[in-house]
Order: sequence, then C-alpha cells, then structure tokens
Amino acid sequence: MADAFIGKWQVDLASTAGLEEFGAAIGFNEERIQTYKNLSYVIEFSTAGDTFTATVTFAVESIPAQSYSFKLGETFDYNAIDGTKPKLTITVEGGKIVEKYNLEDKDKQWETVREVAGTVMTTTTTYSGKSVTQKLNKQ
Repeated sequence: MADAFIGKWQVDLASTAGLEEFGAAIGFNEERIQTYKNLSYVIEFSTAGDTFTATVTFAVESIPAQSYSFKLGETFDYNAIDGTKPKLTITVEGGKIVEKYNLEDKDKQWETVREVAGTVMTTTTTYSGKSVTQKLNKQ
C-alpha cells in the first residue's frame, strides 16, 4: 500500500456528493441515507510487514469502532456497520487503493477507490453506475 495512505483521515461531511443517488441505487431507505449523510468518522491505515489494518472510529457512540486486517489481493470476510457481510478484496492500482465488495447473497457488487493528493484523500464508491464521493483530511 502506498505510504501516502498510512495515517489517520477525518471525513469532511460537507464534501459528500451523490449520496442520495448512490443510496437509492443500492437500496438504502431515506432514514439510512440521512444516517450516512451525518456519519462522521476517522479511518486509520497502518501496516506491519505485508499485513495492513484499517480502523474506523465513528463519532456516534451507538456504532462501535471497526477494525480489519488484510493482505493486498486476498479476499476476506468483511462485516459492515449495517450488518451486511460482503467479501472484500483490496488492491493497489496506479497508486490508488481499490476495494471490491461482493455481497453474494444479494448479488450486489460495488467498488470503492481511494486516492491521495497531498493531505486530502478522495473516496469514490460506485454501485450500478451511481457514485458517492467523500473527501477526508489527514490528521
């Protein structure tokens, strides 16, 4: 994983764009879209050898912190905050982190691409041609 991603990143909620369209495409109800619209979080990427860890801490006390470790290119079981359990494969392509999710029981696949420019990480998640974009600032 590129060194540029290592560290803590705080979401800038004001930068979120496309959530309504993305949420409708993937099947979120209005309440869930509003929850995600206001969901502040920090994600921290760290590494130990060829194993990477992502830890997500949420500003909402009812959502516990989430941490997962992975090796690039190896598929693993991911437990999302909404209770879904997609398979997740993370790679680095052209200096970007590419996360490919596969929720087999619902026949849904989506992709998140993370890229860093200076102290800003841009995250774009796409499902069925609809995307939500967020910016995160390095802490």
